[in-house]
Amino acid sequence: MRSLHATCATLAVPLDHSGRSPGRLRLQVAMVGPAHPARGVLVFLTGGPGQPGARYLPTIDIRLGSALDGYRLVMLDQRGTGRDALSCPALQRAVGASDLTVPPLSALRDCASRIGSKRRFFTTADTAADLDQLRAALGVDRWTLDGVSYGTFTAERYALAHPAHVARLVLDSVVPQEGINPFQLGTIHAVPRVLRAACATRRCGSDPAADLAAVIRARHDGPALLDTLVTLSIAEPAFRAVPRALSEARAGRPQRLDRLVAAVHRGDSLPATFLSQGLHDSTLCEDYPQPWGGPAVAVPQRLAAIRSAAHKLTSAGVYPFDLATANRQRRARHVRELATGVRARHGATAGSSKRPGSVAGRRSRPLHADGLGAGRGGSCKARPAGGRARRRPLGAAAGEEPRGAPGASSIPAGLGADPRPGLRPPRRRTTAAPGPPAPPPPSPRRTGASWPAAPRSATPPRRATRPA
Repeated sequence: MRSLHATCATLAVPLDHSGRSPGRLRLQVAMVGPAHPARGVLVFLTGGPGQPGARYLPTIDIRLGSALDGYRLVMLDQRGTGRDALSCPALQRAVGASDLTVPPLSALRDCASRIGSKRRFFTTADTAADLDQLRAALGVDRWTLDGVSYGTFTAERYALAHPAHVARLVLDSVVPQEGINPFQLGTIHAVPRVLRAACATRRCGSDPAADLAAVIRARHDGPALLDTLVTLSIAEPAFRAVPRALSEARAGRPQRLDRLVAAVHRGDSLPATFLSQGLHDSTLCEDYPQPWGGPAVAVPQRLAAIRSAAHKLTSAGVYPFDLATANRQRRARHVRELATGVRARHGATAGSSKRPGSVAGRRSRPLHADGLGAGRGGSCKARPAGGRARRRPLGAAAGEEPRGAPGASSIPAGLGADPRPGLRPPRRRTTAAPGPPAPPPPSPRRTGASWPAAPRSATPPRRATRPA
């Protein structure tokens, strides 16, 4: 096994890009590749929101493979993630890596109290402004953005705010810009298509969507099964174990399905450093419009608005799930929103909510690196995830410095050296056959607007879809 030599650095950014509130944040940055790349810099944006980026540099470097020839790969921990993640212990214990678990209201209120009024500075627009400071610190005029899941939302918001600085935009598993349906209807409607596509590659012997509908009618466990399918769309997007498990459960033999659900949810217990639920909810509540309007709307009016929307749902409209499943997702989103009332008690005004593309109520504008620390050195060694050897030679395109060579590890003048330990991505988990694979650390595709993805080939694609 060969080690990957990466460059670790920090980017100092203001807490409030408008300058009205004091404070600074230090974001971890990791880079690999030639210092003067022929094709420029490629920034890979992970998802969530709430997932770090720097720790996954070795994995993404492997997954993208020769597609990175001629590029310098850069990843960063977006504000509120990674080792400086927004920490809400009660919420993290209750939800872990799940998007669909309904958290206790007490956990959300505790989180709102811990984060306080600074919650409004952890929006996608703030991250876009951080990215532009990173671009300036790296000394590049135009770069390539590659976003996955929520990372696509971030990439799009950056491109809208700073179009002149975008050379290429790569969007994978795109998050809808219009907001998150509180009933997760987009996810629910995608399930039949995805399961049938999985069956098209093998002989299933039955319709998996019909099997799923029958199992839910008998077991009334739609929310748990929906959460399982969303997680598998990240961890095992071919859904190899699902059709047989559903068919057997419909026939009265639920043991295989029960084992699958249990195995998937064992991976949900993850710390904030892997997926910060405090950052996740802070960003979603600030970024996305809700069915009842903005945060100024009183709680009784919110309840009335969402109950009215729930009454309009039909059984056919949530197939193959049931109405209880859709309403469970509505409760998950509504409970999160109820806790936003704590915000006003910490000094934020009800009218200060920002929509995507704004910073402190205004459109993002190009920013210049100000007061960024300078330094050289800061090299760090990072093992490829799972301890695997690289799948390609460390050399880059002809005439360029080898990828990961120590000579390529100098830190741009606009970034500060990172004195803390280097990158050590977690090893890939393995699961004995014939059970399903244990879920990896949360994927960039994990998002509050996630849905099952179409199954991919069993052969790892050259395009990276997730750190695993």
